[in-house]
Amino acid sequence: MTCTVVRSHILVHDHNPVAMAAIREFCVDQNLVGLEDKSLSLNELLEENFELGALFLAEECDDRGQSGLELAQQIHKKRPDLPIFLRREQNSKLDQMTNETKLAIAGSYHLEDMAALSESVQEFIFNNEFPCKFVRGVQGLTIAALEAEVKGIEVIPEVPYVAKEYRLQGDLSSYTALNGQWCRGLMEIQISNDSVQQLIGAGKTNLMVEGEVGAKDINGWLSDISNMTWGSFKSYFLTIDVAEEHSRAMDIAIPVIANFRDGTVSTGSSMPQICFNYLLVDTETKLPDIRLTQKLLFHLFWVPEAIADIDIVFELAESEEVVFF
Repeated sequence: MTCTVVRSHILVHDHNPVAMAAIREFCVDQNLVGLEDKSLSLNELLEENFELGALFLAEECDDRGQSGLELAQQIHKKRPDLPIFLRREQNSKLDQMTNETKLAIAGSYHLEDMAALSESVQEFIFNNEFPCKFVRGVQGLTIAALEAEVKGIEVIPEVPYVAKEYRLQGDLSSYTALNGQWCRGLMEIQISNDSVQQLIGAGKTNLMVEGEVGAKDINGWLSDISNMTWGSFKSYFLTIDVAEEHSRAMDIAIPVIANFRDGTVSTGSSMPQICFNYLLVDTETKLPDIRLTQKLLFHLFWVPEAIADIDIVFELAESEEVVFF
């Protein structure tokens, strides 16, 4: 079984062409997908509805006269869960910086010492392993649920990615608890309200609706998809008996705080979330393509080595596409 690559999205605010060339090469080696802020300001890009694994800044001043040190402190106050990596001009040390600046920066690097940046990326972005069989399993069971609940579609999975921050997206989401001996967290499924309304109205679902499609019908469809996905996840992953050293009593709870004004969610954990996007393509060419997003966050408990010897195989189409956001 070929392993599914898990990537992470980063935003790069660095106008040095030599540095950008080095960062592009670094991204290829580290499974990072980078976005360079050419047309919009950094703050405008950060307000867009996408979730990032990290932000890359440069120490020198940008075209607006702001240094990476100033930007790091400003952004850290607004987006404390977002790791910030700073490219320094002379060396990669932070010794002479204020404590406030040090707290805002996850790691610093110099172009002649990219190894230090690699270590920081592994520590702050890819700091929790998502096993290949787990990633492919989640994709497989979700595709099966979608194909069972939506008629005449092809489900195309995009490359999954890891994000360190949690953003509120779209206008329709479900949240389901995932509790097992080796993991504990949440699953979110997000899709636009209008897309579900179109699916139901076109007769693409299993719902029998008379008259105009209403909120009850839309919520019911998302509930069905969420329940079916959760049921498959439970059967494949949550019923696994694991060794005693990998299990933990289910006696912990951490409040999840949603800030709707800023569009952010705080889980009280540094655990990254793994995100899956699925494109629903109408094979009868009646409807435009629809994107459904699935996020799994194991902020309470996560021991992936517990399923190392479990045989779970899903045959999925291989994808080598590069994801840009």
